[in-house]
Amino acid sequence: MQLFVDNDILLKLASTDLLHNLNTIFNVNDSSIFILPSAKFYISKSKNVRRKYSIQTINKVLNAIKVYSIIPDIYIDQNKFFLLSNISNIDSGEQLLYSLNPPSNDFLVLTGDKLSIHELFSNINLKGLSQNLYHKIVCLEYLFLMIIALNNFEELTHNIKSSNYCGDKTIQIVFQQNNLTVDLAVDGLISYFKDLNKQTNDSLFFPKP
Repeated sequence: MQLFVDNDILLKLASTDLLHNLNTIFNVNDSSIFILPSAKFYISKSKNVRRKYSIQTINKVLNAIKVYSIIPDIYIDQNKFFLLSNISNIDSGEQLLYSLNPPSNDFLVLTGDKLSIHELFSNINLKGLSQNLYHKIVCLEYLFLMIIALNNFEELTHNIKSSNYCGDKTIQIVFQQNNLTVDLAVDGLISYFKDLNKQTNDSLFFPKP
């Protein structure tokens, strides 16, 4: 299994000390986690990142990605990359991730960009491309469902709140509920996941029991 992870996921998970959960959730080693070639520069230099995340979070990500792999050029299908050029709601990071054609089909793409996920599976001009990513896209809500199962809920909730809810509106709505319990959090995440999955014609990654 290879994981291809966007910068947004890296930052959101690192802000709550959850980045190591990727290895456990998907049973992979560090070298099987691939990041964008631009990740180090973007995370360390972007003004938007520095406004949204603490220097501690940024440093956590920069330390973590030292042992991750960088997506090699040979993994990118140039025809797909060209097709995704100038598509509304798909930025340069997702453009590269959605252009992937790695040697093995045993891979997943992790992104927290809901707009790009929706665009990928709803834009009729991307139908051929999106079929190759059917059940390959892992969204943030799925990740947090798995993370809840791996962590002490009270400690997890405290860290999420302390990190300003990872800078994510959905996570904030779910974990800001009154009298929050693990069941309420799970129900909330499942609800948001199902809504996004419905919008994408059941195209998201969600393993069958």
